[in-house]
Amino acid sequence: MTSSSYLRRTTTVLLLAAVLAGCGDSPEKQIASAKAEMAKKDYRAAAIRLKGVLQKDENLAEARYLLGRAGLETGDTATAEKHLRKAVELGYDAEQSVPELARAMIELGQHKKVLSEFAGRKLASPQGRAGLLVSIAWAQLASREADAARKSIADALAAKPDHPRALLASAWMKAQDKDVRGAETIIDAVLAREADSIEALGMKASLALARGDRENAIKAYRRITEVRPAQIAAHYGAYTLLMQENKVAEAKAQIESLRKVAPKHPMTSYLQALMAYREKDLPAARDRVAETLKFAPDFLPALMFSGLINTQLRNYELAEQHLNKVLAQVPNSFFAKRTLIGVLVQTGRADRAVELAQEMVRQAPENAEVLSMAASTYMLAGDAKQGAALFEKAARLAPKDAKKRTGLALAHFAAGEATQALQDLEAASAEDASSVDADVLLVLQHLRAKRFDKAIEAAAVIEKKAPDSPATHNLKGRVLAAAGKPARASFERALQLKPDFVPALVNLGRIDLIERKPEAARKRFEDAIAKWPKNVALQIAHVDALNAMGAPREEIRKVLERTVAAAPADAGARRVLIAFHVRGKEFDLALKAAQEAAAAIPGNAGLLRVLGELQLATGAADQAVATFTRAVEISPNSIELLLRLSDARTATGATEAALQSLRKALALKPDLRDAQIRIASIQSRSGHTADAVKVARDMQQRQPKDAVGYLLEGDLYAREKKWNEAVAAYRTGMERTKAPLLAVRLHQSLSSAQRKQEADKLAADWVRANPKDGYLRNYLAERAQAAGDAAEAARQYKALHDQFPQNQAILNNLAWASYEAKDAKALGYAEQANKLAPGNPAVMDTLGWILVEKGDPKRGIELLQQAVAKAPKAAELRLHLAKAMIRDGRKDEARKELAVLSALGDKYPKQAEVAKLKAGL
Repeated sequence: MTSSSYLRRTTTVLLLAAVLAGCGDSPEKQIASAKAEMAKKDYRAAAIRLKGVLQKDENLAEARYLLGRAGLETGDTATAEKHLRKAVELGYDAEQSVPELARAMIELGQHKKVLSEFAGRKLASPQGRAGLLVSIAWAQLASREADAARKSIADALAAKPDHPRALLASAWMKAQDKDVRGAETIIDAVLAREADSIEALGMKASLALARGDRENAIKAYRRITEVRPAQIAAHYGAYTLLMQENKVAEAKAQIESLRKVAPKHPMTSYLQALMAYREKDLPAARDRVAETLKFAPDFLPALMFSGLINTQLRNYELAEQHLNKVLAQVPNSFFAKRTLIGVLVQTGRADRAVELAQEMVRQAPENAEVLSMAASTYMLAGDAKQGAALFEKAARLAPKDAKKRTGLALAHFAAGEATQALQDLEAASAEDASSVDADVLLVLQHLRAKRFDKAIEAAAVIEKKAPDSPATHNLKGRVLAAAGKPARASFERALQLKPDFVPALVNLGRIDLIERKPEAARKRFEDAIAKWPKNVALQIAHVDALNAMGAPREEIRKVLERTVAAAPADAGARRVLIAFHVRGKEFDLALKAAQEAAAAIPGNAGLLRVLGELQLATGAADQAVATFTRAVEISPNSIELLLRLSDARTATGATEAALQSLRKALALKPDLRDAQIRIASIQSRSGHTADAVKVARDMQQRQPKDAVGYLLEGDLYAREKKWNEAVAAYRTGMERTKAPLLAVRLHQSLSSAQRKQEADKLAADWVRANPKDGYLRNYLAERAQAAGDAAEAARQYKALHDQFPQNQAILNNLAWASYEAKDAKALGYAEQANKLAPGNPAVMDTLGWILVEKGDPKRGIELLQQAVAKAPKAAELRLHLAKAMIRDGRKDEARKELAVLSALGDKYPKQAEVAKLKAGL
């Protein structure tokens, strides 16, 4: 036990002993003693004594009043309001109790209640009248009744010119009227008489801040915490200003002072989270802000901060949940919307991100920051044209802002305007001598274009601007490595500046592997992990390095399990472990890891989604329903979760519940394709085709230029072999959208409806009108080949080859169709395809078989063997190899290949042909 904690405990024991010693005294004596303690400002002792009195007689009005006053003085306002209200009800002197009750209500923010209860109340004594009028004035100010408030303050001062709270209210009004000096004069006069006045000190801090005097504001806040240690707002104010002054050590000391008096208070953990974030300890920041929200779930700054931290930690579902809570309370929060847009983009919902960005632009069309953020969103969604337009407007509104010009450069790059983009970046770099954003982009663009000398020059500019940043030297190393120059020294310099800088460790590991020093790479990571065992990014980079050096799965598994053990609350580490088991097809282990992850981090909807996906994939649909239901409860506005819940419910046969989930998703996004398609599919399978068609037509009406609605309607009719209705739907869609897939579907439906002439005319018209589209031609070629018309297939593939001469797949298909059509050019086409795609099993198979047919079995079989070696599970390639071997008289080798095919059983449909070949040997 420390001496200070011993002293605190001893003081408390002595205090209780003193109070208990007087328990035999009459209530009057106890109350007199409490008054004496309050006169000495020992409110804590007075409160304990008064509670003891009220335990004997809870209706002692004076004890209630005094306990209420003690609560006001110690900052326990809620308790103060309760006891003061009871004192008024018990008939205690209204001249004293009513003003104090009104004051407590003001401090609790009950402004409307003060006006409704006391606006017409008249008190006789000057002190009482002034005290009540001041509280009424504050309530009027909160209700935006400034003139009425001025009158109430004037009346209060007329009743008692030296009333401290009335004087402070008048000081506040002077400050609002821009008479800061006059306000400070009044406040200083009050403090001269009452040096420990919390209200006066609070106003002094506010006025000091208004004129930019942080030092005196900090002094005022610190004085408040000395007078009233549990005054949370003052601790927060002092901390904030100390951080603004970059007095980090003093800010930490302020947090520690708060922790001592209020260890469980949400603000304590919130400030600890802020400090952890500043020190780049994101997991600690996440844990502390989670503590804050546990006790104050609606505290907006903590919700906002949690959204930011969890976005950076890629806990997107929790981030989205908290950011949506913020926006429900503050719909126009720029920060919350900007962060949420990042979440939406990262989770593949660029359309929703764009909607949010559009909403922000409508609200602030001339705000350069909003326009820049919206432009970035359009860029991420793939709309470079709109992104460029918004960046240009932002750059016009803020011509000196290098970031806007940098964004404009990105837009030009996306639009293919590289020259203009590079000019924008160079201008942005010159305009901002401190920011390196534009310079980094310059380096990356030069690297992409393999302009290594230019990239090295741009990296040198960054080194001058930010010589002490590890990222600077890491980027320089990347440039040098790409240019084929020695880069190790740059990466090592990055690690000298920040020994746990993971990108530099990774790059040095790559150099080790390139130089064939795998053990050096392994040791590098193991040494770093020994120093920073809880650095999850480092552990995952280690796993990547182990994969690159071909380490055994068992070794990688141990590293991942150790990572999870070191950081059990890190969702990213657990996801990597789950993915490792999935890639290895260890689905039982993946499911177990997902279950453990969901149990360890119960509020993470993302991990629940991973668990649900695995349950669905392994046939545990009922469990998946329960899991996705929990995830939706955590993140009710997640469209993706609602869709997956509907899939799980569909898998269990609960179609009505599945439809319910889909309708909720549509309520969030009325034109959500995935939900509409699922609804139509469920209705169609349930025999309600007319309802399914209504869904498809609603999609067409909402988005008449989108092919999906017409495809859906046509497919619904085609499923029931209603070919004429299918033709009508596909034709309407094709005419409105010009989508090649609709042309293919229309041709299929016309053919199925025995309308061959129309189908032929459609194909000819489409090819003539859309000479650059290869989609329909490829379909026609495949259709002809399937029908045994090799000559027509070859004709279509030749036209495609003329259009796309470097496409090896088309050339390979042309070679095979030409071979089947007995065209002598087949071998030449196959040789061309093999040159375009050397090592491609399908191409080697085609060329090998044609060579065997043309009388070159030696080279042909070699190619077929290579094809089978590269694609051992491709049964058709193995069948060709066996046939070629039989032709060449290599029966024993053929038997081995046929035995492999026989072992496949029902998995290979050509078992009859395999058996016939075996019988003929």
